[in-house]
Amino acid sequence: MARKLGQIIGIRENTWMIRIPLGCDPETKQRNYYNRTVHGSSIQKSGRKPWISFS
Repeated sequence: MARKLGQIIGIRENTWMIRIPLGCDPETKQRNYYNRTVHGSSIQKSGRKPWISFS
């Protein structure tokens, strides 16, 4: 099984932050992330992760 990419971090009740790594900046050597806030329940009928739509 492949390693999962990114993190799902609980901010507060029914609010989650999705973090996906984009790699490192060659000049500053700092990691870059794509961050997105998602609202919804942590448990859905189809799985254990919050429902995410990037559209």
